[in-house]
Amino acid sequence: MEGRYNKIFQAKLHVPAEPYTYFIDILLNTVREEIAGCIEKSYASLKSEDAAKALSLTLPLLQKFAERRGWKANQAGVFVFHAEKKHDEDIPSFELAKDFIEYAKELEQII
Repeated sequence: MEGRYNKIFQAKLHVPAEPYTYFIDILLNTVREEIAGCIEKSYASLKSEDAAKALSLTLPLLQKFAERRGWKANQAGVFVFHAEKKHDEDIPSFELAKDFIEYAKELEQII
């Protein structure tokens, strides 16, 4: 993946034949859903104008999209996301460090 989603959005303007539009629309919706998932995980909050730009949507279409995803905008037009974050205590760091030290010792004995 290059991450150049704008090329997909531009491809809709240059379809070789009308039947391709159906498949481009499916692809665009998939890309928007992926971008929206990344937005939810990357930002604590995001202005609706910035979200519209990232998703390549107009503000009225963004409102429909946001409703479907369960996004709520505050009075200032900012979407607030409540992503669950993993805490460091969820990672068994002591056990991992112990295993790595054991592997290092074994590797040292081999060499």
